[in-house]
Amino acid sequence: MIMKKRTTATTSPAPNGSGVRERQHPFLLVNSGSGGGRAQREIVAAATELGIDHHVVGPGDDFGTVLSAALERGADLLGAAGGDGTLCAVAGVAMEHDLPMVVVPAGTRNHFALDVGVDLDDPAGVLRASLTAGHERRVDVGTVNGSTFLNNASLGMYPTAERRPGYRRHKAKAFVEAAREAMSRDAGGEARLTLSLPGSSVIETGEGTSIVMLVNNAYSPGFAPGKRLRSRLDSGQVWVYVGSGLDLDTSGWGALVHDAESILRQTALRAVAGVERVVIASDRADVPIAVDGEDRPDLLAPFDVASRAAALRLLVPTDPGPRTVDVDLSW
Repeated sequence: MIMKKRTTATTSPAPNGSGVRERQHPFLLVNSGSGGGRAQREIVAAATELGIDHHVVGPGDDFGTVLSAALERGADLLGAAGGDGTLCAVAGVAMEHDLPMVVVPAGTRNHFALDVGVDLDDPAGVLRASLTAGHERRVDVGTVNGSTFLNNASLGMYPTAERRPGYRRHKAKAFVEAAREAMSRDAGGEARLTLSLPGSSVIETGEGTSIVMLVNNAYSPGFAPGKRLRSRLDSGQVWVYVGSGLDLDTSGWGALVHDAESILRQTALRAVAGVERVVIASDRADVPIAVDGEDRPDLLAPFDVASRAAALRLLVPTDPGPRTVDVDLSW
C-alpha cells in the first residue's frame, strides 16, 4: 500500500489544555499480543485519558494498513506499544514520512526501549511524559537488504531456533535444540560466507561459527540480562559479531533454566568490526536470517547491511543531553 509522505514543523509547540502538545496529532499502535498483553490495558487507558488516536491490533491485522489510515487522518507523530518487532515496523513508517516516534515498552524483552533509556516498569508513564514534555532525540537504525532493524539481524543458529514450533513460549529450549542440530551433520546446514570489511579491523573468526550477528551500534562489554546492551545508539556503525554456538558439554540441558540472553553470553560472541556498511556474500542464498527477532525467509543472500545514522526521530521523556557520572576511585 502506498503511503503519502507528510512534512511536519520542527518547532516545539506549547502544551494545550489536554496536556498533549498543540499541532501534534499523535497516533498510537498497540500490539495486543506483545509481552503476553500484560501492560496494554493501562497503556490504552493513558491514551484515552490524553485523548490521542489509537488502535489495538490483534492477530491477522496488517500494521501497514492501520498506519496508512492513521496518516490519512492527519497523524504527525507515531507511537508504538509492543515489543521490538512492533517498534521496528512502526519505525520504518516514521522514517519514511520523517515523523517523530514514541517508544512504549510493552514486549517481553524490550531491548530497544531499554537501550533508549525509558522506564520499562511504567509504560503508561512513558507515553504520558513523551507526549506532554518530550525531548527529540535522533538515533541510528540498521538495514539489511533494505529492511530496517533497531537491534540486530542474525544469521545461522538464532533464526533456526526462532523457526521452531513453540519458540515464543520456550525460547531456551529452542536454542539448545538448534545448537544440537547445528552440530549434527545430518540435520545442520552449512554456508561459506565472505564478509567485505576494512582490512585493518578484521580479526580471526575461528572455526565452528554458528552465529553471525549484525548489531545497530556496539554491545557494551560484559553485557548481561536486564541491563542495557548498548551504551550508544548514535555512532553511525553496524557492529559485526561471530559466535561458536553453545558448549553443550558444559551447559547441556541445564541451559533450559536460563533466558535467551544467558544463552547468548554462552555463545562467546566476538566483535569482528564496526563499519558503516558490510556486504555478506554466500555460496547459497537461503541462509537463515532473523531481523529484530522475527524470522525473515524472504531475505536472501547476499546481505547488504548498513547503518542509517540519525535516521530515526524519537520523542523521549527526558532530555537526552550529556549526563554527569560520579566515580569513587580507590587505589
